[in-house]
Amino acid sequence: MRSLSTWAVIVLGLLAVAAVSFISATNDFSLSGIPFHPERIVEIKNLTVLGYRGIHPTWQIKARYTWSGYDKSTGQFEDLYDGKLYEGDQVVMDQLKAGKGKGDSQREWFEAENGVQANVYLYRGQRVRQLALQAGKMFYNANLRKTIVQDQVRLRYESAQIFTEEAEINHETNTVIVSKGFIMRDPDRTVYATQLEANLDT
Repeated sequence: MRSLSTWAVIVLGLLAVAAVSFISATNDFSLSGIPFHPERIVEIKNLTVLGYRGIHPTWQIKARYTWSGYDKSTGQFEDLYDGKLYEGDQVVMDQLKAGKGKGDSQREWFEAENGVQANVYLYRGQRVRQLALQAGKMFYNANLRKTIVQDQVRLRYESAQIFTEEAEINHETNTVIVSKGFIMRDPDRTVYATQLEANLDT
C-alpha cells in the first residue's frame, strides 16, 4: 500500500504540464522569478510532500498548507514546520521552518521567506560542518550548490555568530561570503567589517 506522502507526489505529478518562464523578481520575494500566488489547481492541508528528480529526492516538506499550479514539478507551501533539502543523497539542510516556501524538484531549487530557520550541512569527505541559519529570506539551488540568505541574517558556527543583511553559502567550496557589512561575535571578541570570506574547512 502506498504511503500518504507517496500519493501526494503522484497527485502533484499528474497535474497538467505548462511551461513556466523565469521572469524578473517582483515585489513578492522570488529569486527564482516565479511568484508565490499563481493559479491554484490542487490544495492539500497538513501533509508531507516529497519532490524528486529521477530516483533522488530534492526536498521533503511538512507544511500546514500545500498547493500547486499547472507546473507539475513546483510545490508551494505555507507554514512550513519541518523540511529537508537534498543534494544527491546528502541532506544539505534540515529542520527548515518558514512562513512560506516554494520549490521546483526538476530544476532543484527551493526558496522560503518569513522567519526562516534551518540547519545547514557542508561536506568534505567524511567531515561535516554544521551552520545554524536564521533569515527573512532563503534561496537554495542544488545545481549551483549555493544558498543565498537575506534580511536580518544570523549564522552560527560553533561558538561564532555572524549578523548581516545578506550572505552566500557555497556548498562546493564550504565558504561563507558576506559583501555588505557584518558583525561577528564569539566569546572572546566582536568584529565589525564590510566583507568576509570564511572557509569552514580550515
